[in-house]
Amino acid sequence: MLARTRGNTTAQQSLEIAKELEKRLSPINGIQSIYSVAGPGAAGSGSAGASFSGPNNVPSDTVVRMYTELHPFAKRRNLLDIIDDIEEAVSGIPGVITEVQALSMGPPIDKDIGIQISSENREELKDVVNKVRDKLA
Repeated sequence: MLARTRGNTTAQQSLEIAKELEKRLSPINGIQSIYSVAGPGAAGSGSAGASFSGPNNVPSDTVVRMYTELHPFAKRRNLLDIIDDIEEAVSGIPGVITEVQALSMGPPIDKDIGIQISSENREELKDVVNKVRDKLA
């Protein structure tokens, strides 16, 4: 999640914004931990303005960058519900623009799905792989 402000925001003000956001996010069911970066480091530079000069196209007027780690998939509720709760919780801070982004942390593959099949029996493995290929073709 990114938090942006207009104008000159001091490091202390950025820290206060980060603390407020953490306070709002902490009670959300499904969030395991929160990691925050406040101040000029949140945008990856010390400049102000609304250009995209920071790492990964982070706007340079970003004063807080937050990462949330969610509980394991099997132990949490639907991701979209969690994101909705995050967006609602971080809205309404005067002078602060927030943007919630879900990071893709999956394997770097170009296909829509990835399937891994393993077996100690090489012949059986070949048969199963061929069946899956035929089914998906």
